[in-house]
Amino acid sequence: MTGTFSSRLCGAASEAAARHNVIYWETSCVDPRFNKRGLKNVYRTEIDATGFGWYNIEFIVKHLAPRFNLKPNELKIAFISKTPPTARASPSRRGPGPRSSA
Repeated sequence: MTGTFSSRLCGAASEAAARHNVIYWETSCVDPRFNKRGLKNVYRTEIDATGFGWYNIEFIVKHLAPRFNLKPNELKIAFISKTPPTARASPSRRGPGPRSSA
């Protein structure tokens, strides 16, 4: 079986493949939990969302900040999402939270 191209569907599809003992080859699921379930014959061909996060930071440091003639710590970046913060990460994985620049 080949992947779903969706993080919302990859969990269920890979579990169905595991139940039928067939190879499941995911092409796009970025959910970090995907490979941590110990399912036999389940593979992902790309990095997960955690990896994308690190590459974004690397891009900001190496390319974005210099383009604006700023040091990385001088940039102000906003993250906007429809998902409540508590749904994105457990408290132990979240950063220190919003800071006031006043």
